[in-house]
Amino acid sequence: MSAGPRPDPTRTRLLERVGLGTDAWEVWEDDHLRWLQLGDGTVQSMMHRDRPAALALPYTRAMAASLLFEPRPQTALLLGLGGGSLARFLGATVPGIGLRAAELDPEVVRLARTYFALPPGLDAIAVADARIVLADQPDPADLVLVDLFGVEGLPRFVLEPDLYRLIRMRLSPAGIVVANLWVRDDDEFLGVIGGMREVFDGRVLVIDVPGFRNLVAIAFASPAAGHPIAELRARARELRHRTGVDFGSLVERLTVCNLVHRGALVP
Repeated sequence: MSAGPRPDPTRTRLLERVGLGTDAWEVWEDDHLRWLQLGDGTVQSMMHRDRPAALALPYTRAMAASLLFEPRPQTALLLGLGGGSLARFLGATVPGIGLRAAELDPEVVRLARTYFALPPGLDAIAVADARIVLADQPDPADLVLVDLFGVEGLPRFVLEPDLYRLIRMRLSPAGIVVANLWVRDDDEFLGVIGGMREVFDGRVLVIDVPGFRNLVAIAFASPAAGHPIAELRARARELRHRTGVDFGSLVERLTVCNLVHRGALVP
Protein backbone atom coordinates (compact mmCIF):
# COMPACT_ATOMS: atom_id res chain seq x y z
CA MET A 1 0.00 0.00 0.00
CA SER A 2 2.91 2.37 0.62
CA ALA A 3 6.52 2.42 -0.41
CA GLY A 4 9.18 1.96 2.22
CA PRO A 5 12.81 0.86 2.29
CA ARG A 6 13.86 -0.32 -1.16
CA PRO A 7 14.68 -4.03 -1.45
CA ASP A 8 17.85 -4.99 -3.29
CA PRO A 9 16.53 -6.40 -6.61
CA THR A 10 19.67 -8.47 -7.10
CA ARG A 11 19.13 -10.28 -3.78
CA THR A 12 15.36 -10.82 -3.63
CA ARG A 13 13.88 -14.29 -3.29
CA LEU A 14 10.33 -15.57 -3.22
CA LEU A 15 9.54 -17.54 -0.06
CA GLU A 16 5.93 -18.47 -0.81
CA ARG A 17 3.08 -17.66 -3.16
CA VAL A 18 -0.57 -18.45 -2.41
CA GLY A 19 -3.18 -18.04 -5.13
CA LEU A 20 -2.95 -17.04 -8.75
CA GLY A 21 -2.24 -13.87 -10.70
CA THR A 22 -3.03 -10.52 -9.13
CA ASP A 23 -5.15 -12.25 -6.47
CA ALA A 24 -2.09 -14.04 -5.07
CA TRP A 25 -0.35 -13.29 -1.80
CA GLU A 26 3.43 -13.45 -1.97
CA VAL A 27 6.17 -13.35 0.67
CA TRP A 28 9.53 -12.03 -0.51
CA GLU A 29 12.79 -11.17 1.20
CA ASP A 30 16.26 -9.87 0.57
CA ASP A 31 19.21 -9.82 2.96
CA HIS A 32 17.61 -7.12 5.15
CA LEU A 33 13.86 -6.98 4.52
CA ARG A 34 10.89 -9.33 4.32
CA TRP A 35 7.56 -8.24 2.89
CA LEU A 36 4.05 -9.38 2.06
CA GLN A 37 2.70 -8.28 -1.29
CA LEU A 38 -0.15 -8.89 -3.69
CA GLY A 39 0.40 -10.63 -7.00
CA ASP A 40 0.43 -7.27 -8.78
CA GLY A 41 3.42 -6.16 -6.67
CA THR A 42 1.53 -3.93 -4.21
CA VAL A 43 3.39 -4.16 -0.90
CA GLN A 44 1.01 -4.68 2.01
CA SER A 45 3.48 -5.14 4.85
CA MET A 46 7.24 -4.97 5.36
CA MET A 47 9.58 -6.01 8.15
CA HIS A 48 13.23 -5.34 8.90
CA ARG A 49 14.62 -8.83 9.44
CA ASP A 50 17.05 -7.66 12.13
CA ARG A 51 14.53 -5.27 13.78
CA PRO A 52 11.13 -6.92 13.38
CA ALA A 53 9.33 -4.48 15.71
CA ALA A 54 10.42 -1.39 13.72
CA LEU A 55 7.81 0.21 11.47
CA ALA A 56 9.20 -0.01 7.95
CA LEU A 57 6.33 1.53 5.96
CA PRO A 58 5.48 5.24 6.29
CA TYR A 59 1.74 4.74 6.73
CA THR A 60 2.29 2.47 9.75
CA ARG A 61 4.31 5.23 11.41
CA ALA A 62 1.45 7.66 10.73
CA MET A 63 -0.95 5.21 12.41
CA ALA A 64 1.37 5.08 15.43
CA ALA A 65 0.61 8.78 15.96
CA SER A 66 -2.24 7.58 18.19
CA LEU A 67 0.37 7.09 20.92
CA LEU A 68 0.82 10.86 21.06
CA PHE A 69 -2.65 11.04 22.59
CA GLU A 70 -2.60 7.82 24.64
CA PRO A 71 0.98 6.61 25.03
CA ARG A 72 0.17 3.47 27.03
CA PRO A 73 -3.10 1.87 25.90
CA GLN A 74 -3.89 -1.28 27.85
CA THR A 75 -5.77 -3.05 25.06
CA ALA A 76 -5.73 -2.80 21.27
CA LEU A 77 -7.88 -4.40 18.59
CA LEU A 78 -6.39 -4.62 15.10
CA LEU A 79 -8.91 -4.83 12.27
CA GLY A 80 -6.76 -6.27 9.52
CA LEU A 81 -3.59 -8.18 10.40
CA GLY A 82 -1.53 -8.31 7.21
CA GLY A 83 2.07 -8.98 8.12
CA GLY A 84 1.51 -7.86 11.70
CA SER A 85 3.63 -4.68 11.65
CA LEU A 86 1.52 -2.75 14.17
CA ALA A 87 1.07 -5.81 16.38
CA ARG A 88 4.84 -6.29 16.59
CA PHE A 89 5.42 -2.59 17.23
CA LEU A 90 2.83 -2.30 20.00
CA GLY A 91 3.88 -5.58 21.58
CA ALA A 92 7.48 -4.37 21.77
CA THR A 93 6.92 -0.74 22.82
CA VAL A 94 3.82 -0.80 25.07
CA PRO A 95 4.62 -3.19 27.93
CA GLY A 96 1.73 -5.38 28.99
CA ILE A 97 -0.63 -4.37 26.21
CA GLY A 98 -3.35 -6.88 25.36
CA LEU A 99 -3.54 -7.40 21.60
CA ARG A 100 -6.35 -8.92 19.57
CA ALA A 101 -6.79 -9.00 15.80
CA ALA A 102 -9.35 -9.73 13.13
CA GLU A 103 -8.31 -10.91 9.68
CA LEU A 104 -10.70 -12.19 7.03
CA ASP A 105 -8.21 -14.21 4.98
CA PRO A 106 -6.94 -17.37 6.71
CA GLU A 107 -3.97 -17.54 4.35
CA VAL A 108 -2.83 -14.10 5.50
CA VAL A 109 -2.99 -15.29 9.10
CA ARG A 110 -0.95 -18.39 8.23
CA LEU A 111 1.66 -16.36 6.33
CA ALA A 112 1.92 -13.85 9.18
CA ARG A 113 2.45 -16.62 11.73
CA THR A 114 4.98 -18.40 9.52
CA TYR A 115 7.11 -15.52 8.26
CA PHE A 116 6.49 -12.35 10.26
CA ALA A 117 7.37 -12.96 13.92
CA LEU A 118 3.99 -12.17 15.46
CA PRO A 119 4.38 -11.10 19.09
CA PRO A 120 3.56 -13.50 21.92
CA GLY A 121 1.24 -10.85 23.36
CA LEU A 122 -1.17 -11.23 20.43
CA ASP A 123 -3.77 -13.09 22.44
CA ALA A 124 -6.24 -14.00 19.72
CA ILE A 125 -6.71 -13.69 15.97
CA ALA A 126 -10.29 -14.03 14.78
CA VAL A 127 -10.52 -15.25 11.18
CA ALA A 128 -13.67 -13.34 10.33
CA ASP A 129 -15.13 -10.16 8.88
CA ALA A 130 -14.16 -7.19 11.04
CA ARG A 131 -17.80 -6.16 11.42
CA ILE A 132 -18.75 -9.54 12.85
CA VAL A 133 -15.85 -9.40 15.28
CA LEU A 134 -16.93 -5.93 16.42
CA ALA A 135 -20.53 -7.04 16.89
CA ASP A 136 -19.43 -10.03 18.99
CA GLN A 137 -16.66 -8.23 20.87
CA PRO A 138 -17.45 -8.38 24.61
CA ASP A 139 -14.60 -6.25 25.98
CA PRO A 140 -13.86 -2.60 25.23
CA ALA A 141 -10.57 -1.60 23.61
CA ASP A 142 -8.49 1.47 24.34
CA LEU A 143 -7.20 1.52 20.77
CA VAL A 144 -8.74 0.21 17.54
CA LEU A 145 -6.56 0.20 14.43
CA VAL A 146 -8.33 -0.13 11.08
CA ASP A 147 -6.03 -1.34 8.30
CA LEU A 148 -8.25 -3.35 5.98
CA PHE A 149 -6.82 -3.94 2.54
CA GLY A 150 -6.91 -7.13 0.53
CA VAL A 151 -6.80 -8.57 -2.95
CA GLU A 152 -9.87 -6.49 -3.88
CA GLY A 153 -8.45 -3.27 -2.44
CA LEU A 154 -10.02 -1.21 0.34
CA PRO A 155 -13.46 -2.59 1.30
CA ARG A 156 -16.23 -0.08 0.70
CA PHE A 157 -17.52 -0.46 4.26
CA VAL A 158 -14.31 1.13 5.58
CA LEU A 159 -15.52 4.37 4.00
CA GLU A 160 -19.00 4.21 5.55
CA PRO A 161 -20.10 5.48 8.99
CA ASP A 162 -21.73 2.20 10.05
CA LEU A 163 -18.30 0.67 10.65
CA TYR A 164 -17.32 3.53 12.93
CA ARG A 165 -20.59 3.30 14.85
CA LEU A 166 -19.73 -0.32 15.60
CA ILE A 167 -16.20 0.67 16.62
CA ARG A 168 -17.39 3.45 18.91
CA MET A 169 -19.62 0.97 20.73
CA ARG A 170 -16.53 -1.18 21.41
CA LEU A 171 -14.18 1.62 22.53
CA SER A 172 -13.35 2.30 26.15
CA PRO A 173 -14.62 5.68 27.43
CA ALA A 174 -11.34 7.40 26.47
CA GLY A 175 -10.66 5.14 23.49
CA ILE A 176 -9.12 6.07 20.14
CA VAL A 177 -9.68 4.68 16.66
CA VAL A 178 -7.08 5.05 13.90
CA ALA A 179 -8.01 4.28 10.29
CA ASN A 180 -5.70 3.93 7.31
CA LEU A 181 -7.65 5.29 4.34
CA TRP A 182 -6.65 4.57 0.76
CA VAL A 183 -9.04 6.88 -1.05
CA ARG A 184 -9.49 7.57 -4.75
CA ASP A 185 -10.08 11.31 -4.63
CA ASP A 186 -10.89 14.31 -2.42
CA ASP A 187 -14.64 13.68 -2.56
CA GLU A 188 -14.23 10.15 -1.24
CA PHE A 189 -11.92 11.40 1.51
CA LEU A 190 -14.30 14.17 2.56
CA GLY A 191 -17.16 11.67 2.59
CA VAL A 192 -15.49 9.24 4.97
CA ILE A 193 -14.16 11.98 7.24
CA GLY A 194 -17.60 13.56 7.34
CA GLY A 195 -19.11 10.24 8.40
CA MET A 196 -16.49 9.78 11.11
CA ARG A 197 -17.08 13.31 12.39
CA GLU A 198 -20.78 12.53 12.65
CA VAL A 199 -20.12 9.36 14.64
CA PHE A 200 -17.50 10.92 16.93
CA ASP A 201 -19.18 14.32 17.39
CA GLY A 202 -16.53 16.09 15.35
CA ARG A 203 -13.56 14.67 17.29
CA VAL A 204 -11.47 13.59 14.30
CA LEU A 205 -7.92 14.54 13.32
CA VAL A 206 -6.17 13.72 10.05
CA ILE A 207 -2.53 13.05 9.24
CA ASP A 208 -1.19 12.62 5.73
CA VAL A 209 1.70 10.49 4.50
CA PRO A 210 3.76 12.81 2.28
CA GLY A 211 4.35 11.32 -1.14
CA PHE A 212 1.65 8.66 -0.83
CA ARG A 213 -2.11 8.33 -1.20
CA ASN A 214 -2.58 7.06 2.35
CA LEU A 215 -4.43 9.34 4.75
CA VAL A 216 -4.83 8.40 8.40
CA ALA A 217 -7.81 9.49 10.50
CA ILE A 218 -7.69 9.55 14.32
CA ALA A 219 -11.00 9.74 16.18
CA PHE A 220 -11.63 10.13 19.90
CA ALA A 221 -14.44 8.68 22.01
CA SER A 222 -14.19 11.30 24.75
CA PRO A 223 -14.48 15.09 24.43
CA ALA A 224 -11.34 17.23 24.57
CA ALA A 225 -11.11 21.00 24.23
CA GLY A 226 -7.85 20.61 22.32
CA HIS A 227 -4.46 18.94 22.32
CA PRO A 228 -1.70 21.41 23.30
CA ILE A 229 1.10 21.23 20.77
CA ALA A 230 3.78 21.83 23.42
CA GLU A 231 2.55 18.75 25.29
CA LEU A 232 2.49 16.69 22.09
CA ARG A 233 6.07 17.70 21.28
CA ALA A 234 7.24 16.75 24.76
CA ARG A 235 5.48 13.41 24.45
CA ALA A 236 7.01 12.94 20.99
CA ARG A 237 10.49 13.21 22.48
CA GLU A 238 9.69 10.58 25.10
CA LEU A 239 8.11 8.28 22.51
CA ARG A 240 11.08 8.59 20.16
CA HIS A 241 13.38 7.53 22.98
CA ARG A 242 11.09 4.61 23.77
CA THR A 243 10.26 3.42 20.25
CA GLY A 244 12.82 4.83 17.80
CA VAL A 245 10.04 6.45 15.71
CA ASP A 246 10.35 10.14 14.84
CA PHE A 247 7.14 11.26 16.53
CA GLY A 248 8.27 14.88 16.27
CA SER A 249 7.70 14.78 12.50
CA LEU A 250 4.25 13.31 13.12
CA VAL A 251 3.37 16.25 15.38
CA GLU A 252 4.42 18.63 12.62
CA ARG A 253 2.26 16.80 10.05
CA LEU A 254 -0.68 17.00 12.45
CA THR A 255 -0.24 20.76 12.77
CA VAL A 256 -0.19 21.09 8.97
CA CYS A 257 -3.27 18.92 8.39
CA ASN A 258 -5.55 20.17 11.17
CA LEU A 259 -6.87 23.34 12.77
CA VAL A 260 -4.56 24.92 15.35
CA HIS A 261 -6.07 27.39 17.80
CA ARG A 262 -4.19 29.05 20.66
CA GLY A 263 -1.36 26.56 20.50
CA ALA A 264 -3.53 23.43 20.43
CA LEU A 265 -4.77 20.97 17.82
CA VAL A 266 -8.54 21.25 17.59
CA PRO A 267 -10.46 18.24 16.21
